[in-house]
Amino acid sequence: MFQQEVFGVMTLKIQYPNFYSPTELTLMNKVAQRLSGILYSAQLYYQIRRQAYTDALTGCYNRHFLTELETYTTQPLNPNEITDYLEEKVGVVFPPSEKLSLLFIDVDRFKDYNDRFGHAAGDELLRHLISAVNHWLADRGFTIRFGGDEFLVLLPGLNLEDVLDDISRLQENINNIRCIPDLPLHAQQTSLSIGGTEGEWMRLKDLVNEADQHMYEQKKISHRNFRDENMDVNWESL
Repeated sequence: MFQQEVFGVMTLKIQYPNFYSPTELTLMNKVAQRLSGILYSAQLYYQIRRQAYTDALTGCYNRHFLTELETYTTQPLNPNEITDYLEEKVGVVFPPSEKLSLLFIDVDRFKDYNDRFGHAAGDELLRHLISAVNHWLADRGFTIRFGGDEFLVLLPGLNLEDVLDDISRLQENINNIRCIPDLPLHAQQTSLSIGGTEGEWMRLKDLVNEADQHMYEQKKISHRNFRDENMDVNWESL
């Protein structure tokens, strides 16, 4: 134990009753206490490191994490090295692959939403959106807050075509978001502009730029054909 928190149990094998002397038991108690302190420090370090990589509002990974990921993947890596790295950082075991799909998501007219309902409602919308995206993702990928109302979705080892076949479920999740209880659902629905691409991990930085460009192409279309009831996705640009 350390600071009233239990970190584990040390078990000792014996060959007969009173196998260990009082001096040996005292020594092992001291060892257990030292191990508890070490485990506490390791846990605290992990929590601080996690906070440094995580967006406080949405719980997504942040730009700092993306920068480190882009730097790491510029070096020649085999698929197992990428999988091990992501398992350590994200805590999920993805299929070993040199490729990934990437979605760039932007909330349409987010400033208008903030102006109409207030910044607290805007924050709540972003939290609900990411919750819906993560529910759709399951363990297939992870999200990064690129900035403001822009997010990246990284899907290691998946083809973009497979992602698009399933993206209608994400649309259903988004359409059912209700942030303001007293307001009808249709009056508070929003839409997303999504750009997507796929490629090798070594091109991660370029892939982010490509998906960003595709997203802006979609945003131009959604501005011309905005419908409050739907989330428009530019399948051609994806």
